Amino acid sequence: MFKNGTHNGVESDINGIYSELAPVAARYGFRMSRDSVTVGRRPTVVFLGNHSSGKSTFINTLLGGEAVQDTGVAPTDDCFTVIVYGEKEGDFSGQSVLGRIDPEFASLSAFGPEFLQRLRVKVRTRDCLKKMNLIDSPGMIDSAGTDSGRGYNFAGVVRRFAEISDLVLFMFDPEKPGTTGETVSVFSKCLFGIEFKLRVLLSKCDTFDSTYDFARAYGTLCWNLSKVLHTKDMPKIYNVYTPVDGARAASKVDLTWFDKHRAEIISQLDRVEEAKYDSVVSAAASDFAALGVVVRMENLYSGILMLRWIAGMCFTAAAAAAAVLGTGAYLAARAGVNMFGTGVSGFSWKLFFVWTSAAVAGIAAALAGFFIVRYGNRIWRRRAAKSADKYFAREYACELASSSGADGVRQYWYGVRDTVAGVVASGGIPFFSRVSSGSISRINNRVIPEIISGRKKR
Repeated sequence: MFKNGTHNGVESDINGIYSELAPVAARYGFRMSRDSVTVGRRPTVVFLGNHSSGKSTFINTLLGGEAVQDTGVAPTDDCFTVIVYGEKEGDFSGQSVLGRIDPEFASLSAFGPEFLQRLRVKVRTRDCLKKMNLIDSPGMIDSAGTDSGRGYNFAGVVRRFAEISDLVLFMFDPEKPGTTGETVSVFSKCLFGIEFKLRVLLSKCDTFDSTYDFARAYGTLCWNLSKVLHTKDMPKIYNVYTPVDGARAASKVDLTWFDKHRAEIISQLDRVEEAKYDSVVSAAASDFAALGVVVRMENLYSGILMLRWIAGMCFTAAAAAAAVLGTGAYLAARAGVNMFGTGVSGFSWKLFFVWTSAAVAGIAAALAGFFIVRYGNRIWRRRAAKSADKYFAREYACELASSSGADGVRQYWYGVRDTVAGVVASGGIPFFSRVSSGSISRINNRVIPEIISGRKKR
């Protein structure tokens, strides 16, 4: 599959698979993490976290020189800012900014003008930006449990940026270690499935008055994360700080361990070019595996629905036939007509009336049966959508019984469950337009291993 072992060759071949499977994904209502991969692009790092967690300060330190992002204790910005390299510096905002960044960001236009008015691009000549793009995000706040306070789908935007990016730094403030409603919501709902590129940072560790204060903040953060994580294991938390000359008095705690964690994060940023290809390949493998689950589950539903329609139509046809024969026999007896024609010669108005009435009764029975079956299937679709987990457990019983693959299958299912339930509730996939089982097998058994082997051959 991968004709070229180079990085650009792998990206080009992945693009070919995306193009090949895009019609299948569209047919089944599945949105992949990206439409294509920009070959040769710079890697991207996104900074997330509540306000005053040190995101902008960290970015300014990385870039060096004059500050690019405003900083402060209170929220200073409500925009997503993409910082990229360019020979001529400038700040841009509005819907036209998408033309100044990689094509992978084009899908952000789906979030509407309210979001695009809050998207900025800053072009700078800093050397750091020759290696990576940086994305600063608005600080997450207490009051925004829903999207109504921002005017656009904030959680959806965060998810899209996290999918496109190659490294996600989620920063927590010691004063609010995972306690804001929006932060907890985003962490639990928007970063599922991309934990491999997520780094959790407890920042401003140089501000603690004692080791006891640090332990309390660290323990609170671990406790809050444990309530929203989908796994039993706690991710590594990097305890860091950003040295700013003259900004703070001398620290009251030993910074040796914090310096080590900060050096680890800086080292990962230096190697983000390599992380980009791991991110691209992992995202593609996850996309195609999740698509395989969607196709298999929706094929299951469409097959069941087809059987229900056939059974319902057979019942309706039988009801219509019974209505014709029963009504004809009844009317014939009332009119004194022999149904087999015995004793009746030539045209008989009585016989014509009998069979016309019987035909009308049969048509009425067929229409009534059709609408009953249609209404019943509509109710079944709604109930089936609510019981999606039960159908998944039945369909994937063998995989779930295997200790090696059960967790992976469940993770993919949790990511696509709402998609499958929505398609089923709205009518499902037409039976005769389904993707063949051979294509499903190809997605799961050939494409994904080839992607992984292609990554290993780089």
